[in-house]
Amino acid sequence: MQDAQTLYQQQGVFDILELIQRIGYSLHPSDLFACVQVSRHWNNSLIPLLWETIDDSELSWPRIIRQYEEDIQQDQDNKNYIRQAFVKNGCHIRHLWLHWRTTLDAACIGSHCSNLRSLHTGYIRHSQIQQPEHEWMEDLDREEQDEMIALRWALAMEDLSSSPFPTRREPFGRTLAQQEQDWSTSKHFWTFVRNNYQLQSLCLNKSLEEFMENVSVPYLVDTLASLKNLAMLENNYVAIDLDHIFGRLLALEKYSTTFSPSGSGTSTQPSLQLRDAAFLDVCAYRELLRILSHAPNLESLHVGAVAALGAVTPTEVAVIMNQSPSRVTSLKLGVRSHMLDIALDPVFAYMPHLTSFTTIQLVPSISQTLSTFCSNLETVHELNKGSLSAGLGHAVQLGTSALGLLLKNCPSLKKFDGIRHVLSGSIWEEAWVCQGLTFLRCQIKGVQRLSSQDQERYNAIAIRTGDETLSEDDSRLVQLHTASLEQQKKIYRKLATLTQLRVLDLGAEYRRLHRDFQMSDEEYLTVNGPFSGTLELTLESGLGQLETLKALQVFGFESVDHRTGQAELEWMAREWTRLNEMRGLHDNFPTRNEYERRKAELRERFEALRPDVKHQGIDYGYGNGAGRL
Repeated sequence: MQDAQTLYQQQGVFDILELIQRIGYSLHPSDLFACVQVSRHWNNSLIPLLWETIDDSELSWPRIIRQYEEDIQQDQDNKNYIRQAFVKNGCHIRHLWLHWRTTLDAACIGSHCSNLRSLHTGYIRHSQIQQPEHEWMEDLDREEQDEMIALRWALAMEDLSSSPFPTRREPFGRTLAQQEQDWSTSKHFWTFVRNNYQLQSLCLNKSLEEFMENVSVPYLVDTLASLKNLAMLENNYVAIDLDHIFGRLLALEKYSTTFSPSGSGTSTQPSLQLRDAAFLDVCAYRELLRILSHAPNLESLHVGAVAALGAVTPTEVAVIMNQSPSRVTSLKLGVRSHMLDIALDPVFAYMPHLTSFTTIQLVPSISQTLSTFCSNLETVHELNKGSLSAGLGHAVQLGTSALGLLLKNCPSLKKFDGIRHVLSGSIWEEAWVCQGLTFLRCQIKGVQRLSSQDQERYNAIAIRTGDETLSEDDSRLVQLHTASLEQQKKIYRKLATLTQLRVLDLGAEYRRLHRDFQMSDEEYLTVNGPFSGTLELTLESGLGQLETLKALQVFGFESVDHRTGQAELEWMAREWTRLNEMRGLHDNFPTRNEYERRKAELRERFEALRPDVKHQGIDYGYGNGAGRL
C-alpha cells in the first residue's frame, strides 16, 4: 500500500505546472511538440511554450504551407486550417518570423496575435493560390473596369480611421481579385503592427513592396512612434528621414536600413538611446558627420559606403561635430573608389574610443588615420570572400604599407584579419609595437627562393664531399640558398616576438577549382599551384624560432609553397601543445597535382602524431572572416 502511494506521488510530480514548463523551456521544438501529445494536462501546460516563437521557414512549416496551398488549388479542403491555428494559438506568440504570404495573411487578420514582442518579415514567398478573376469583370469595357476598380478600392479602405495609403498602386497585370487580396493584406498588416503595441523588435523586408500598397511616411512614422517599447528597427521597406528616427522613436536602440540616410539637417533633438546604427547604402559625408553628432551615445556604426556629395569645409565640420567625443567603439566602413579622396580624419578624430574597425578595402591612408587618432584600436578586419586567385575584390600588391603602418604604430592592436595584405621587404627590420597581437592573418611574400629545379640541384650539391670544387653555377646556387635562409630566419625571428599569438594564418584558398573531366567514376579537378616567394616552413629555414608561440591554437599555411616534411610535423606536434586546428593539409578534392597529393600524405602523418588537431579546408571561416560588409 505504501509503495503504491509512493508511486502515485512520484507520478504526480510530472503534473506540477511549474515543473512541466521549466522542462519545456529546455526542449527543442520537435521534442516539445511530442510532449504536448502526452496528455491533456501537458498539452495545456506546454502549448503556450510551443507557440511562443514561430518561424514559418523552419521545422514542418514549409511542408504544411505547401500542402495547404496545394489543397486549396485542388479544392480538396476549403478550410483555412493555418488561419484557424493562428486564431486558436496566436495569443501565445511572442516572437514571429514570417517568410510566406499565407502565414502573413493568417497572422494579420483579426486581433488574435496581439502580444508580440518581436516581428520579423523575411523575404516573403508569394502564395501559389491563384485568385480567379470576377466573372462579371469580363462584361465590362476598359473604362468601366477602371471605374469598378476605383470603387472597390474605396469600399475596401472606407473603414480605416486614417489614410495610410495616399494613392493606389497601378495593377501591373494583377486582376481585380488579386488586387483586393493585396489591399486586404496591406490594410490588415499595419493594423496588426499597431495592435502589437508591446513590440520591441520590428523588421520590415523590402519584399513587402511587391504586393503591399505604398504606405505614407507620416502614417508609418506615427505607427512606429506608437510602439513605445520599440528598441530595434530594421527598415528595408520605406525610406524614413533621420529627423523622424531621431525625433520620434525615442526608445530606439538599434536601427538598420538599406536606404541612404537623409534629412538630419533640421532635427535638433538628439537620439540618446541609439546604440547601434547601420546604413547599408551610400551615405553622404555630411550625413555621416550629422549622424555622429545626433547620436552621442552611439557605440556601433555600419556604413555601406561614403560619398563626397556636397562639399564640407573644415569650419562646417567643427560646427557639426562641436560636441564631446563619440562613444563609438565599432565601425564598419565600406570603402569604395569614389570616396578614397575624402579626408576621414575628422571622423576618426571624433572616435578616440574606437576598438574595432571593419572594411572592404583597407588602404594606407586609412591605416595612417587609425594609427594617429584611434589609440585604443584592437581589431582590424578586412572582408573578403573567394579564392585569392579568383579576381574577387582587390589584391594588395607588394610594398603596400597598410598593414605595416598598423604593426608599427598601434600598440593596442590584438587582431588583424586581412588575407589580401602582404608583409615583405624592410618591414622585418622595423620595430613593431603590437606585442599583444593574438590574431594575425595575412600573406608573407617576397622571399628569395630557389626554383624547384634549382632546389633539386642544390640538394645534390649538399650531399657531395667537401673536397669537391664547385662550379660557378653551383656556387651561385649555394649563395642564393644561404641568402634565402638568412632572409627567412629574419622573418621567423620577428614572428617569434609575437608570443601572445593564438591564430597565425598565412594563407587562404588559392586554387581556381573547376571540374575538368571524369574518368573511371573518379572526378578530377585542375588547379593552379601555390604562390611563389613564400616561406619554406622548414627547420633549416628557421621554423624552430616559433617555439615561443606557446599559445598558438590555429596555424594556417594554405597557398604557401612550403617544403614541410616529417621533421617539421614532429616539431609542430611537440612544440605547439595547444594547437587544435591546422589549415593547409586538407585533402577535400582528388587532383592530378603532385603538390595536392603530397598534402594528403602529410596530413595522414600529422594525424598519427596529433589526432586531436582538426584540419580545415576551403569552406572554413573565422565567423566574420568572409562575406560582404
